[in-house]
Amino acid sequence: MWRFICCAESDANLALLLACGQSFRWRKVFLVEEKFKIKLEEAKQPGLDEKALEKDVSSPLTTFAPVWAGVLSNRLWLLMQTNNKIFYRTLPEKSVHLVSNTLKRENKDAEEILVAKPRNSEHTLKVKAEAGVDECVSDMEEEDILKDYLQLSVDIPALYKKWSDVDPNFKQLERNFTGIRMLRQDPVENLFSFICSQNNNISRIGQLVEKLCNNYGDLVTNFQGESYYSFPPIEKLAGDSVEEELRKLSFGYRAKFINASAKKIMENGAEDWLWNLRKVPYKEAHEALCSLPGVGAKVADCVCLMSLDKTDAIPIDTHMWQIAMRDYLPHLAKNKTLTDRTYQEIGKFWRELHGEYAGWAHSVLFSADLKRFKDLKEDAKGGQNLPPPKKVAKTDIKKTVKIENKSKTKTANNKNKTKIIPAMVKTTKGTHKAAATEKKNINSKSKAKRPVGLLAKTKNTLKDKDDKNKKPTATNKRKAAKAK
Repeated sequence: MWRFICCAESDANLALLLACGQSFRWRKVFLVEEKFKIKLEEAKQPGLDEKALEKDVSSPLTTFAPVWAGVLSNRLWLLMQTNNKIFYRTLPEKSVHLVSNTLKRENKDAEEILVAKPRNSEHTLKVKAEAGVDECVSDMEEEDILKDYLQLSVDIPALYKKWSDVDPNFKQLERNFTGIRMLRQDPVENLFSFICSQNNNISRIGQLVEKLCNNYGDLVTNFQGESYYSFPPIEKLAGDSVEEELRKLSFGYRAKFINASAKKIMENGAEDWLWNLRKVPYKEAHEALCSLPGVGAKVADCVCLMSLDKTDAIPIDTHMWQIAMRDYLPHLAKNKTLTDRTYQEIGKFWRELHGEYAGWAHSVLFSADLKRFKDLKEDAKGGQNLPPPKKVAKTDIKKTVKIENKSKTKTANNKNKTKIIPAMVKTTKGTHKAAATEKKNINSKSKAKRPVGLLAKTKNTLKDKDDKNKKPTATNKRKAAKAK
């Protein structure tokens, strides 16, 4: 059945949050079967305005619009958002205990023992309590899991205001990109998803992640003709034949990194080694992740930010480097590549500007620059209260002047060239011949009409003067007499 939590879009905007490249397992689906559509009696909760609720449930959004579907904590979740509520439903619908992989390792008063996870079964967690209780099953509520995943305890509107006060660029985007926050993900899924992200776009990454789940994960449920699988455990990805199998599935060079990293994690202490990085400082966690095959600074920062609670971790890729050069640090334009030194400089700058949650602010800037949200960004630029234009660096001004001078020179040269006027519009051999003939005629006519040069005129004038100044000879006198 459908339930909901009260949450405004300014607190968590699913349309942006689930499509901005943090998690790659969410997709939009239409509810074909009537039994899955929201009913008013299912959404009722004590103490809420039933009239307002009825309007929400019967709105076009909840009746006709698609919902978000994704696997979280080994269940299929359906999410639908109105202005002030997020409706949710999990599948399969049976009375089993739901376990959050995100929260299960944070029970400080109990020793955790993972039960074997056979295929086609629910993942469960047994807890042996120190107080002498034999065994019990964790009884996490769905609402708690969803709130933890969305990290709703963090006041994102307050952070937006703080960032807007110190960053004019952020203020310009704030109006159309509200409600972007960090998802608190499973470190295993988060790490291997971003190993797949190298030299890839969001759609392609999603396809590779689904291939991992479909081939190595456990079946969660079938919904509207499609099968949904959990993310595979590390031990399955560490198999000896995995690299070859992934290459056949079009993972390319990433196949080697996935398999090698899984083996390395198993040597370090399996899945618990990765989860324990939540408890250590950022620098230590970052260095530990970078020790894995195929994991560089950017992937390590993605994992630190999105699943290890390091809120000031800032992943810098070519995309974010360009944003930094364009809007914040124009002097970086002289660098042809993103070096380690530049990586550190950009991260330090944003941490000092945005503070403790700098990684969250970075996610907003990154999302606002994605092509899929281009319309929203252009609309934001047309809004009011925009910041004044930034000062252009001197180096940029010099470059602009040089470019303008070059363009003027090219224009002048083009004007001095002989114009060829084709006799016909069609581009045939005859046309080219006619054009060449016309050019030849134009040149010959111009030569025929060409005026006598200054030097030739001067020679003729001097000759006439010489003839007049010559002394008459006897022969000339006889000729003159005969002429008379």
